[in-house]
Amino acid sequence: LDRVSGAEWLVVPVAYVLANAAEWRIHRDLLHRRVRGFEWLYERHTSMHHRVFVAWDLDVRSVREWGLVLMPPLAVVLLCLATVPVGLAIAAIGQPDAARLFAITAVGYVVSYEWLHLAYHQPPSTAVGRLSVIRWLRRHHQLHHHPAQMGTRNFNVTVPLWDHVRSTVAPRGSSPRGSSPGA
Repeated sequence: LDRVSGAEWLVVPVAYVLANAAEWRIHRDLLHRRVRGFEWLYERHTSMHHRVFVAWDLDVRSVREWGLVLMPPLAVVLLCLATVPVGLAIAAIGQPDAARLFAITAVGYVVSYEWLHLAYHQPPSTAVGRLSVIRWLRRHHQLHHHPAQMGTRNFNVTVPLWDHVRSTVAPRGSSPRGSSPGA
């Protein structure tokens, strides 16, 4: 980066909001609905991840289960590569620093998605699980894992910004136990 202007720094919040919107859309439309050509995403997420991790039992029990929480490494690479055309377009209009800030924000967003998602699936008694921000975000995610809500509520994993924009936040007072077995 070289002498970044104030206007160029605006790329960071704009890219973050766009990434949050993309996360919401991908989670709702590709991970919770069968879409031709993307059925494997639905199977991996809804049929596997949501079958193993339900609202009343989110915790991973071994490092081996991290594979059911984290994206495959190739998916992380592909998500990051998908942002390259936007970065190149920003650079092509004579804004190389803004392009770099966009790339840093996009990659940082993907990494934060992975870290936060894994944090929500750690037992709440762990050092990470006891952090107040993680407890708050875990509850948002936990409500998404309720079988009655997973296809309609709380699609954001990182920050529930777009859930608020699109009115998909689970209603206040929703319980992660709901009508779960043994509730």
